[in-house]
Amino acid sequence: MFRYRQIMTACIAMAGLWAAQLQAGPAEGGVIYNDFCVVCHGQLGEGETMGKSLVDQQARDLSDDALIAVIRDGRAGTGMVAYGTSFNEEEILDLAGYVRVLQGGTGLDDDTLADIDQGDPVINEGRRVFTEVAGCISCHSYREQGGVVGPALDGVSDRLSAERLRQVLVFPDDYLTDGYEIKRLQLDDGRELVGRFRNETDTSIQILSEDGRLWTTYFKDDVVNMETVDGSLMPPVYRSLDSDQQQALMIFLRSL
Repeated sequence: MFRYRQIMTACIAMAGLWAAQLQAGPAEGGVIYNDFCVVCHGQLGEGETMGKSLVDQQARDLSDDALIAVIRDGRAGTGMVAYGTSFNEEEILDLAGYVRVLQGGTGLDDDTLADIDQGDPVINEGRRVFTEVAGCISCHSYREQGGVVGPALDGVSDRLSAERLRQVLVFPDDYLTDGYEIKRLQLDDGRELVGRFRNETDTSIQILSEDGRLWTTYFKDDVVNMETVDGSLMPPVYRSLDSDQQQALMIFLRSL
């Protein structure tokens, strides 16, 4: 009888441990998935009208790093938004692990998790500032992930010296990249639009939406007034960061 009680006690303890472990990792990612992802990607990742399949061969072929980047930074030109500003790093890893479970796996590869744990902590903090604190990812991209309102930042360390990069961050209105000029339109229906423009002709102009997802053509017959705006759409958010955040962001950008 005593031996039986010992076995039962051990089983109950193991069950409690298993249940506690189930609340973390992919299981927690499943909760996030059901709250935020099901509407676009389906209950089983099969895909819906608004989102692609997460269980097809193309999705399975993504490396863990690429999958994490898509979740964190979004995918420019699609409906996939950047969740790096909504979820912390642990939640992003949990969600990526759950996607792997939907694909028939058990979660992220152990080597991936080890590499993340061993990453440069300052660069990781700079990435967090870039995506979560300052929200730079909503307008700028790197490694083909992020917004398109501002220039892509891949190779920015090769194009700009550290001092020039700091000046751009501190005084964004003084440094405008070619192709990112801004127009302000007042339409005859009372709306006012401000954004990047392209393909201007004698009869029409295209303006990029504020979220950077859609170019819309406006006919000049419907435009009451149009003017070029001096300066940049980029807010001086760098100046609002504390010194540690500024340093981490600079180091992250210089690593690109």
